[in-house]
Amino acid sequence: MRMLWNKGRWSAGLAVMALWCAAWPPTYGAVDDGDPQLGANAIVFSSLRSGNDDIYVTSVGGGGERRLTTADGQDGAPAVSPDRRTVAFASVRTGEMQLWAMDADGEDQRQLLASTSFDFHPAWSHDGGRILFQRRSATTGFDLWVLDLASGAQHQLTSLPRNEVGAFFSPDDQWVVFGGNNGTGQDVWVVPASGGGPVVLTAGVCIAGTDPCVPAFDGQPSWTPDGRILFLSDRAGGIGIWTMAPDGSGAQEVVDLGGASAAMPSMSANGQRIVFTTDVEDLGGQRNVHTVRSDGSQLRRLTYAGDDLAPGFASGS
Repeated sequence: MRMLWNKGRWSAGLAVMALWCAAWPPTYGAVDDGDPQLGANAIVFSSLRSGNDDIYVTSVGGGGERRLTTADGQDGAPAVSPDRRTVAFASVRTGEMQLWAMDADGEDQRQLLASTSFDFHPAWSHDGGRILFQRRSATTGFDLWVLDLASGAQHQLTSLPRNEVGAFFSPDDQWVVFGGNNGTGQDVWVVPASGGGPVVLTAGVCIAGTDPCVPAFDGQPSWTPDGRILFLSDRAGGIGIWTMAPDGSGAQEVVDLGGASAAMPSMSANGQRIVFTTDVEDLGGQRNVHTVRSDGSQLRRLTYAGDDLAPGFASGS
């Protein structure tokens, strides 16, 4: 199986984020301070199309695309706050990968967390009070950390021997799902958001028809609004988007992408559509942002410039 990363992008291998109507220009909520607010149908993503990794926004229909960052260095892994007024992201503009934030219209770009570590892939809690992120350790690779936005306090959530990446809070903020290669292959894991022992959900799954067993790739998880886990898997042979219960049971394939590569599926807040990147129209070529309905129908391409990564709905899931 061809793997899921673009060559040379996000020096540590960022592992890392619709509803059916137009989403741009952004809608402006009835708020006293007039802060800009992304429409619920907007999709944010990063792209190398300009020759530099930057963050863009488009609509679920693929129109009204707009570039939000133009700074030197890589900007990526965008994540929209629950009120849709702030975009958190990762950037190397100061020389090291760090967490940043900006207003929904790209204004007021500011450093969210200054550290001496490589920090990336921010993900908001649904109450808007915390940001989950990955920090690189010299001894255990990438670990999960949580930033409390009110106090600025940080605490470490995981410290497995190898990488834990691409993490998201569950809809009730009680659990965190992430991808990890701490077993025989890439698997989906969960850990209580309050801390505790991580549990692997997909260990021992073989690619269909292999004997002896070839371990399946199961990774890049996120959540559906009803609390199932959305993830990529090649367990059926080709890469596909799947869902399963939070205990790993009841796995169901949503769409089979065959020999294509794909990355980072996430679902809209109403559960109707999934956004992800794939090269399904040009195998081996650059990946573009696509959506598909949650029943696997209406696969639709939204971007055409190529080399896109980490899409996510402004409405979250």
